[in-house]
Amino acid sequence: MVSSPYSSQKIRKRENSNSPMPMGKRFIIDEEEEDVRYNDEKKIKKRGITKKIVLIGIASVVFIMSILFLFLKESSDEMNDLLENRGSSNTLKKNHSHLRFDKNSKRMKLKQNSIDQCSVFYAESSVPNGGMGIYTTIPRQAGDQLLISDGPSIPVIDADYSNKSKKAWIKLFNSYWWGNGQSDVALFEGDEVVEYQTGAGGLPNSHAYINNIQFEDASVVPYDDSLLDRTKDPGAGANSNFIGRKTMTREKVDAGEELFMRYPAKFMNHMSEKYNIPRRSDFDIVGEAVLKLVKIYGKDVKKWKDDGLISMIPDRATSLLPKTQAQLENVLARKDIGMGMAIAKEVSLKKRSVEWIKENGVCMDNFSPFPSTNKRAGHGAIAKRWMMEGEVVGLAPILHISNRDVLRIPAFTGKEWQLILNYCIGHKHSSLLLCPNTNVNWVNHCSTRKPEEHPCGSKGSPNAEYRFAPWNSVNKEWMNKTVSEIEKEQVKGLYLELVATRDIEVGEEIFIDYGEDFEKAWAKHVKKWEPSSHEKGSKPWINLKELNDNIGPLDIAPSFDEKYSQDGDITTVCFYRDLEREAWEEYESEEWKDFPKKKLIKKYGDEYAPRNFSLEKVANHFWPCVVGGKGDDDNSYHVRILQSPHQEKTEWAKKGLPRILINFPRESIRFFYRPYHSEVHLKNAFRHYIGLKEGMFPKKWMDRKSKKDKKKKVNM
Repeated sequence: MVSSPYSSQKIRKRENSNSPMPMGKRFIIDEEEEDVRYNDEKKIKKRGITKKIVLIGIASVVFIMSILFLFLKESSDEMNDLLENRGSSNTLKKNHSHLRFDKNSKRMKLKQNSIDQCSVFYAESSVPNGGMGIYTTIPRQAGDQLLISDGPSIPVIDADYSNKSKKAWIKLFNSYWWGNGQSDVALFEGDEVVEYQTGAGGLPNSHAYINNIQFEDASVVPYDDSLLDRTKDPGAGANSNFIGRKTMTREKVDAGEELFMRYPAKFMNHMSEKYNIPRRSDFDIVGEAVLKLVKIYGKDVKKWKDDGLISMIPDRATSLLPKTQAQLENVLARKDIGMGMAIAKEVSLKKRSVEWIKENGVCMDNFSPFPSTNKRAGHGAIAKRWMMEGEVVGLAPILHISNRDVLRIPAFTGKEWQLILNYCIGHKHSSLLLCPNTNVNWVNHCSTRKPEEHPCGSKGSPNAEYRFAPWNSVNKEWMNKTVSEIEKEQVKGLYLELVATRDIEVGEEIFIDYGEDFEKAWAKHVKKWEPSSHEKGSKPWINLKELNDNIGPLDIAPSFDEKYSQDGDITTVCFYRDLEREAWEEYESEEWKDFPKKKLIKKYGDEYAPRNFSLEKVANHFWPCVVGGKGDDDNSYHVRILQSPHQEKTEWAKKGLPRILINFPRESIRFFYRPYHSEVHLKNAFRHYIGLKEGMFPKKWMDRKSKKDKKKKVNM
């Protein structure tokens, strides 16, 4: 009877059972079974002893681990204090990360709080196949400011339009700079000036019907040249003093909505013809058709397809018809905003939740421009919120320049290179320049190679670096193109990301390493730098910001002669709008040039009258002027307005007559730099592109041979 396993199971079952043996049944145990039971009982006792030993061992291990945990936790706290209070190296932080049991959860909470604080994100557009766009994650009212400012506005002066081989970059950049919307200060930089206004201005998508953001008028773009003294600082003229334009909402915007800027009608109609996309008028046509179809068929959208109304809708606009009953109900629920707008928001766009935007987008509001901790650098990017190592600090859509030599400017300006070169990324062996189109342009250079020359703040090293955005498929495609092939691409294609290389604290300045070539060029510049004689005038140099912030008494010119509108590098300007005046003919005479001031004011002077326009709303209305007399009160002056080079020639200028305004308000008088006299034009201003980490520039982009390669070719 082979019953060992079976019998032992029966025995254990019976011994472990508390129930009485059932009546009519009993176990018959023979001698063999008895031996089995005896042996099994010995095994059970032995197992019991072993179990006790194991339990005692486990208890001992738990006790020892508890003591060890307390020790390690104390060591971890001490290590964290050391890292935070003594500014330990990144390597030390990394190597001791396994000790920081309580730190990871804290960092994750900080990251989540940081994301929650951000309210402007860059993510996939809600326009089908529309690329990328900007979203708000909080509701906003009309006039709310989105970002503290755009990136810096960079003046481009007298660009070479004549050379056809150099016009490719201008064609691309024309969509992103502002030929007519630049600030008045920038207009006076040279004969022909446009501004490359980086930041939110170049990022919003366009929609044929929705236009929910606007930009602060260019005439009031902040200008701050107070951080660097051109008579003392080698960095003067190496960066833009235009702080950027504010971005504001035009109307009420819900949380989760994409922000759109309407492009000119001519451009939108061209895009409609080229890509067969709806025009603005199509939304209203479809909106009216939907109301009529609902009256006929109710909310059953399936019955619409055979109706004659559908055939009257342009083919490009049929995509705007609601596809489902639920979509139709959403449109009708919002018809109070107009059926065209309801169609635009409920049918033409993909729905994005706030959660989706935060999870899939990049915060565009991580830092703000403030004076840099590096006193030679002007403004810098100061962190507004805590950022985790590996987190995207900023996004950099790229506009490319295939031949950097196009940034050379005419010799008569005194400067060899456009200022925009300093804001573009390049390589010594490549003609290609990559120019970021966002506020990452505020980020300055620092390094551990020469910390005394390029300080990194209290942490002692750069805290961010560029990488090619891994989500952008165009990057890989273009990295396999030659520079000449990229030149043919007249669209924004490449994207870089600015990524934190360690945790970044609130208030910490963001730095990257511009590269060793940049530092060598800077060292060479500093060695030979000396104050330029360019700024010498009749008075000691005073920065423009200080002059315009001080709304105090003005010096009175000896006469109204136009030469008194300028003093050294500075020109006086008056906020003026020219209006038609009758009977200028009666004043046609050259005799006025010999008139004394009082007679000139009496004969030609017009009492200043406030117009229906605001200093903060109208651009391109600062005209050169001469302050020739004191007004009737302490806050007014008699001024002569001179013909603006940026306006059509006036009737009085054509006839050679003076335009005199009496009791002109002091607050409408400002000071600008004369053309070709600002820091941008200093002959000794520093110019050099930004470098990337070694190995980031693809080999196919290396179209410029090194000096070694050239020597080899000569010797062959």
